[in-house]
Amino acid sequence: MGFIFLTEPFSRYLRQQGLRPQGSHDQRLDDWLEGRCGAGNRMDDVMGRWWRPSKVILRQNRDHRGFRYLAAELQSNGDLVFVGQDLGAGVSESFGCSEYEWQWTIKAADLPKLREALQTRKPVLAALKQRFAGDESVRLYAFLCASAVPFETFSRIGD
Repeated sequence: MGFIFLTEPFSRYLRQQGLRPQGSHDQRLDDWLEGRCGAGNRMDDVMGRWWRPSKVILRQNRDHRGFRYLAAELQSNGDLVFVGQDLGAGVSESFGCSEYEWQWTIKAADLPKLREALQTRKPVLAALKQRFAGDESVRLYAFLCASAVPFETFSRIGD
């Protein structure tokens, strides 16, 4: 399979294949790949992530209570890793020290379960950013637990 530009030439190619272009370019490519390569073969799986962002920042803010950070990153092995860090007075009030770090890892084999739980066909990172960016990031852990998507956790509290 040759490279297909994700612009008008791709739409023209779809028409030549007897397909009617609809929706976003990503969705059309997903549909084409599924028809060409079999059910379940989506753009993320077949084409790789070389042309998509591998990391999104869900929260990064600083105020009088400290600094809060949360990002999601797709690793080279396909695992999705959430990395978070809270620093400052807010952490001190809760834990008695000024730093809290954590990491949640969803194995590559479990990413389809996450996509299903998110109820989306979008790339996982885009769906996570849309749903859990900013103030909504505090709901992510509860969502992961409620959705029964397996994930490993690590945390560290200390100065």
